[in-house]
Amino acid sequence: MIEYIKSKKGYYYKLLKNGEKKRISQDEYNKKIKSKKMTGGAGEPIEKDDIMYQDDLVCILKPEVKKGIIVFSEFTQPLKTISLCNNNTQEKCVNNSRNKFDAFIFYEPYYSRDIDYSTIDTEISSSYGEIDKNFKIFIRIDPNQTFVKNRNIFVKIPHLDPNFLVRDIIYQDDLVCILHPEVKKGIIVFSRFTQPPEMDSLCTEGLKTGEKLRSECINFGRKIYHPYIFFRAPYYSRPIDYSSIETEINSSYGKQVDISSRVYIRVDPDRTFVFSSEIRNYFRHRSWYGKVEQVIENSKKTLSEYLTIIKNNESIEELAKYNKNKKIWYDLYTSKAELRPKIESLENTIFNDNPIYMNSEILVSIPHLTPNFFVLCIPPSPPLPPLPPSPHLPPLAEYKSRRLQQYFPFPNPIGFPPKIDSIWNPIKGQWISPKHKKWMKEGHPKWFLSKKWDNF
Repeated sequence: MIEYIKSKKGYYYKLLKNGEKKRISQDEYNKKIKSKKMTGGAGEPIEKDDIMYQDDLVCILKPEVKKGIIVFSEFTQPLKTISLCNNNTQEKCVNNSRNKFDAFIFYEPYYSRDIDYSTIDTEISSSYGEIDKNFKIFIRIDPNQTFVKNRNIFVKIPHLDPNFLVRDIIYQDDLVCILHPEVKKGIIVFSRFTQPPEMDSLCTEGLKTGEKLRSECINFGRKIYHPYIFFRAPYYSRPIDYSSIETEINSSYGKQVDISSRVYIRVDPDRTFVFSSEIRNYFRHRSWYGKVEQVIENSKKTLSEYLTIIKNNESIEELAKYNKNKKIWYDLYTSKAELRPKIESLENTIFNDNPIYMNSEILVSIPHLTPNFFVLCIPPSPPLPPLPPSPHLPPLAEYKSRRLQQYFPFPNPIGFPPKIDSIWNPIKGQWISPKHKKWMKEGHPKWFLSKKWDNF
């Protein structure tokens, strides 16, 4: 039997009986290939409760069931917009996967193999091998009730709701890849926020960029309005303990004392980028004033690369403790640590002596980061209660003050002396401490006054 195939690069071939393949046109391919029912896969039988959507072309299953086959489609995520695959108000999830038939195009699996249902990654690898998962969405289908035409699966749903998607990724752009909060993958990072008094709790409202808040005329205590939400890169490069959210955070940041006013999200370290925050320090690097956004691109690196660098820096930081003649400096472009002589001045250069592992940032350009992205949100600490009023001075001090007024009948604007042994100076109009005045020495005419206090 002669088989017709479509390569990954979009070329069409006819496989001959002798094993050779001949390239053919798309028209010839379309004539030979007709709609066929999809086969393959493994798992338990499909039940009615497992189906989310079904028509005459496709049968989509619930994402959480471990049945059927996962297929993918590609999309383009516009920068600085809410994720197309995580927003129910969007007209469609995939903005470049529709064709003249007004349908989403998903790709038939490359391989017909038994599915490994251990994880989502192993399921995808079973059908497609090792593929780049950037800017792709995945759905789960029933192979026995889904049809394929020209190696494509057509989904004619006007609005492909995010609830259909099998996903670890809920948002991705050129700077960050945010994972679903519940998956035990990636690395948790945090952002510290300021709670505007006129707004509801940000843990329920979500975080907004400076530009977004400014457009809504909300004062949040800043003079520069950035188009990003800033997250702090991890302080340590350690294996992540996924036992709990707390152990995950401690693996990356150590045990924190003050954790109020923080939001935590989960990111993919291979598709999330880190930048050096100290480049924004205008006082240390004045030559970069007005062109920070261009300069900071020189420090761009993936989170995985950053973690490897700060791990290698640990040995240099340990040497700096025992070398008194040298000082540790960090290259703001590469984030690598270097030991330089203390007499060498590196101010206003690409070097900075602030620890790079505590001054690196992750940029999220979503104008409104809603709570469904949050792994954890800790509201601000409640304000401390007001201090109780100071108690009155002991009776002895009050008596001494009244006794002093007999010798110095001048107005006393302060009231009781701040200390029991203080003396009112009528010339300066203030209380003074006797231990700082020469005239308090024994034999001075005024010395007898302080001496009399001890007799009462």
